[in-house]
Amino acid sequence: MDQFFIEIYEGIVYQWIVMNQNTYKKSGIHFHIDQNDPNKLVFISDELKGDIYFWTNHHIIEETIVNKDGDITFYLHFRIINLASTKKFIQDFINQLMYSQQPKRIGMSCSCGITSSVFVERIQELSQMLHLPYSFEVVPIYSIEQVYSKYDMIILAPQTSYLEPKIKAICHKECYIMSIDASVFATSNYQQALIMIQETLG
Repeated sequence: MDQFFIEIYEGIVYQWIVMNQNTYKKSGIHFHIDQNDPNKLVFISDELKGDIYFWTNHHIIEETIVNKDGDITFYLHFRIINLASTKKFIQDFINQLMYSQQPKRIGMSCSCGITSSVFVERIQELSQMLHLPYSFEVVPIYSIEQVYSKYDMIILAPQTSYLEPKIKAICHKECYIMSIDASVFATSNYQQALIMIQETLG
């Protein structure tokens, strides 16, 4: 009976990993099933490459992460015993990939800097709680033309959103420019702001 459940667990875990690929994508991790061996699931980020391999005959899962130089930075293999422990080992692997990502730099600009400073501080705290690879900072509106190349995204507060077309022309699509809704900014809806950022950055 135990062997029967172990074989079922293996299929469930495999499908669970595949079905969550949109979550990986939002964190900048590209996922695919190896074309030559469907037992091998591949995860690629800017800095790391990870594999999860299902040894189906032995009910063993092997996890490996290597850096750009080909050095192994994470390795674990374990036998499938139950869903809870297996899910934890898989999540540890995925977290290692996500947290090792270079954070995307996001600047926020408003007319005076005071309200954007508070917003940046709070949204950074929530981003860290959710383990999102974002780094927020305040960017004075008058310095965007000089510093935009350092950022992956610049967010304009409602007070400066009228400048969006001009700033987009200056940045030449080298970074994302997004105006934040007044309803989101004025109500300090940091969660909705993060959703908007994720939808834009992918």
